[in-house]
Amino acid sequence: MLAATGGRAAGVGYLGTPQGGVAFGVRHFWQSYPASLTLEDTHRDSATVTMWLWSPWAEPMEMRGYHDGLGQKNTAEQLEGLAITYEDYEPGFSTPQGIARTSELFIDVLPATPDNAQLVRLAQRMQQPPLLVAQPEDLARARAFGPLWSPARGDSPQRKQLEGQLAWYFERYQQEVEQRKWYGFWDFGDVMHTYDSDHHVWRYDVGVYAWDNSELSTDLWLWYYFLHSGRADVFRMAQAMTRHTGEVDVYHQGRFSPLGSRHNVRHWGDSAKQLRISTVANRRFLYYLTADERIGELLDEQVEGARALATVLPGRKIGQVAPTDPHWVNLAFGTDWGAVAAVWLTAWERHGDPAQRERLLNSMQTLVRQPHGFFTGSADFDPRSGRF
Repeated sequence: MLAATGGRAAGVGYLGTPQGGVAFGVRHFWQSYPASLTLEDTHRDSATVTMWLWSPWAEPMEMRGYHDGLGQKNTAEQLEGLAITYEDYEPGFSTPQGIARTSELFIDVLPATPDNAQLVRLAQRMQQPPLLVAQPEDLARARAFGPLWSPARGDSPQRKQLEGQLAWYFERYQQEVEQRKWYGFWDFGDVMHTYDSDHHVWRYDVGVYAWDNSELSTDLWLWYYFLHSGRADVFRMAQAMTRHTGEVDVYHQGRFSPLGSRHNVRHWGDSAKQLRISTVANRRFLYYLTADERIGELLDEQVEGARALATVLPGRKIGQVAPTDPHWVNLAFGTDWGAVAAVWLTAWERHGDPAQRERLLNSMQTLVRQPHGFFTGSADFDPRSGRF
């Protein structure tokens, strides 16, 4: 609707006659550029609409790795590079093969040609579909997301100050999305990792911080702030992030499935493939609040995720050693076990499977028996039973 004037088109149109027709749209159309719409033979009885998720007039997708190795021929040299650039490089790991992205298309059959105001309302509904949500007080009583949060209350000067500070944090990021143009087919929904206060930019290829990829638990922060505030704009940003980080930052098939990739200029560029990135802890909010079936699929993908560590050790460059038994893996308590516990807890909640409950309890009981408990750091782990 605004494309001809250089604005941001909603990606919604109508094709028909005064007696009725079809309205169509691509959600997050301009945010996920380069999408486009084409209409052909509109003067004939039979016409064609094509909703392009990647426009044929755009440049081809560039998904190749940009890293040339910088002469890093072995693990020692790769670790030296990591210390300098904060990027974990290893040949063959910077691959997009197995990542995914979900797009949403809408079609409405209408009894008559909509006027301009109706078409605008239709576009708004397709871009931001109405959603029923419970009040924060009801969500807090349900305790599905734990007890360590509460609904917003500005009933004292201290609380008002705290609420203002929380709002400032969110609105700063919300403004940065627009100011820094954090948009695009493979990027929309994510934010950057580290701010450079000296140069007033987000660190990108300088230090290779770039896209956050859930590294700093940004997903959890947004979801808990939504639960606390009940703000619709917070929900929309958290939803977009969950869509992105659960799809683009995670492998859904192939060698690295179902692990995720650490922060990088390319969402899949870093050679650190980890469960902490693909953890369902970041996804279960959207599933429980909306019953989104695609998110449910992503949750199920992770149930046996620990088995992937038998062939892809996250700490292989810093001394982590695989067990001699091929059925076991070496599991780090902080970055790995938290993700395993989250997926088994969620699978037990969703499906009522006692086997998942048993694995979860076994892991907790044997973890605390380690020489230094949680601070032992890691131990050999049997994914079949959940025992360390």
